[in-house]
Amino acid sequence: MFEDYPLWVRLLQAGYQSANCDEILLLMRTPADMYKRRGGTAYTKNMLEFYWWMYKEGWSSIVDFGTGALPYTVIYILQNGVRKGV
Repeated sequence: MFEDYPLWVRLLQAGYQSANCDEILLLMRTPADMYKRRGGTAYTKNMLEFYWWMYKEGWSSIVDFGTGALPYTVIYILQNGVRKGV
């Protein structure tokens, strides 16, 4: 979980540059029930560890942690039916 994000942070910390491009590089289908895999205590724990890691690495601030991780925490711990509505 969250494997790609630390990769991008490390690349940017190492001085690599990134940019958005207008070209669509990937078409991806997601199932209608994908929200069921994006929640629960294990997912929430991994997300919080990732945000805390970014803070410890100096990549983000404690404010970023609060405004980024805490809202997701609320969503991730909701029951699936409620999270689907969100």
